[in-house]
Amino acid sequence: MRVSDGNSPVKVVLVGHSVGAYILLEILQRQQESRRQDKLQTQYVEIVGGICLFPTVTHIAQSRSGTKFGFFFTIPHVAFLAASLVKALTFWIPPQLLTALVSLVTQFPHGAAATTTAFIKSKWGIRQALHMAKDEIATITEDRWDEGLWGATVASSSPKTKLFFYFGENDHWVGDRTRDELIAARAYQTTRGDEWRPKMEIDQNGIPHGFCIKHSVPIAEKVKEYIVEILRVEQ
Repeated sequence: MRVSDGNSPVKVVLVGHSVGAYILLEILQRQQESRRQDKLQTQYVEIVGGICLFPTVTHIAQSRSGTKFGFFFTIPHVAFLAASLVKALTFWIPPQLLTALVSLVTQFPHGAAATTTAFIKSKWGIRQALHMAKDEIATITEDRWDEGLWGATVASSSPKTKLFFYFGENDHWVGDRTRDELIAARAYQTTRGDEWRPKMEIDQNGIPHGFCIKHSVPIAEKVKEYIVEILRVEQ
């Protein structure tokens, strides 16, 4: 948000999409733990806001895609087998032709199709992505974050991070039930004194989990709204 003047920390806003939202919360958790261990340590960065877009922060295995991949990962050596199969099917297809095929099948615009083709053609991309997905399903389960991170028990003298969550209405990576339970348990409602709890809302415009393909502009406008609110609170 601004450059440090040398005497105060740089104020920043973190933005995370999908598992990036989980990483965002983990960063905040570790920052709070570090602050508790040494109250006098120098803070070079102050995270004043966190924006979580289509966040997968709890129970990813209970989502539609999580259920499918959870079964998929019961197959021994599935990452190696799947990557090898894709390599065998696409090895002889020139990148330009593969980009056209990807665009035809997925209806992606050219830029997104070219990026997908580069991923398919990369040496380790598919195998690494599947290993990461397997680890996410095993790791992202219960709500493991401290009450202080959610803004429920933060002392008035502590730096506060205002959190925003923007969920998809029909997100195949976030279960509706687990999403609604998180909102009921953690979101700011209307209780006086709980203003520092996260603001959580559900998209009503049919924007998909992979919004970066065709819906970047409306999401950028939503992020702008959140940043303006963070600036207002800071001022």
